[in-house]
Amino acid sequence: MISLLNDIYKVGKLYFEKEQLNELDSLLDVKNNINKVLLVNIIEKNGKYSYNKIIIEDFDLKKVKKYLYKKGSSRGTDMTPSCLIIDPEKTFNIKFLKWFEKNKDDDKFYNKIKDCIINNKDQILQDLKKSYDELAGDDVKNKNTLLTLLITNENEDDKYIGDYDYFINNLKDKSEEKFYKQKSKNIKGEGNCLLCGENKEVYGLVSNNVGFSFSTPEKLGNVSNGDIKNQWKTVPICGKPARKK
Repeated sequence: MISLLNDIYKVGKLYFEKEQLNELDSLLDVKNNINKVLLVNIIEKNGKYSYNKIIIEDFDLKKVKKYLYKKGSSRGTDMTPSCLIIDPEKTFNIKFLKWFEKNKDDDKFYNKIKDCIINNKDQILQDLKKSYDELAGDDVKNKNTLLTLLITNENEDDKYIGDYDYFINNLKDKSEEKFYKQKSKNIKGEGNCLLCGENKEVYGLVSNNVGFSFSTPEKLGNVSNGDIKNQWKTVPICGKPARKK
């Protein structure tokens, strides 16, 4: 089974090299049927952030990494603030706004953005509904619209969330949770990765996410000392090769 995991990793690595893909490519959801993008535009000036307006633009497949869209829970938020609009009010409250309300962080940049959105949520929603209605006459409109964030600085440079390390790293961290988090337990530790051989933080649930039940930590005898938290010692795999599975 271990050799099979290694073979899967090698195939994934070769595919990434052949297609010239990077780490971020493996995380994002690419939707070719999206037609429009509604951008919550925030202005940054002298370190202060203020809400400006909603901008409508055509979806550009070349901007996939800038939009940074990754689907999450059907009943909760997506992996990033970017989300597909089903109903403008529900999507804004449950997907976009809730993402910022739930995401707790000490990062000063992030918290300025977060405060700006929360403090202007009523006006943003009002403008969002209006802009969404402007697409009503378009046959390809509503079910193919993405909502995301655009920050314009004082030099009038536009930046999407995918232009910021904060949102990229946040996505990577959240994407890796399935490799080590089980309910309230974190099944990870420091060790040599079974696949890449590097000494780093390794996870214990990677093989489970690839479909190998032989490492199921709930079964007696599969983990040292019978403690589920030690599962990472049995099949230690770090996040980088896990995303190339």
